[in-house]
Amino acid sequence: LRQGSVKGLCARGGFVINIDWFDNQLTTANVFAKNNSACKINLKNHYKIYLNNILVLLKGLGNGIVSFHAIKGKNYIIKK
Repeated sequence: LRQGSVKGLCARGGFVINIDWFDNQLTTANVFAKNNSACKINLKNHYKIYLNNILVLLKGLGNGIVSFHAIKGKNYIIKK
């Protein structure tokens, strides 16, 4: 599909993911943390991660993979 969304995907480590895309490109993704946990994401194309509209500090792990400490109950937004 060129555009669409998925909601409620469960990811390893206790995360719930919602994804929206348009023209085959990610528009936004929401990552909800069910636990205090390290969150690792393959982040490409100049996307950034925000918490309460504040840029989250990421640790680069190589090959486009980044990590950050997610806080239980918080919702992180991925967008350009």
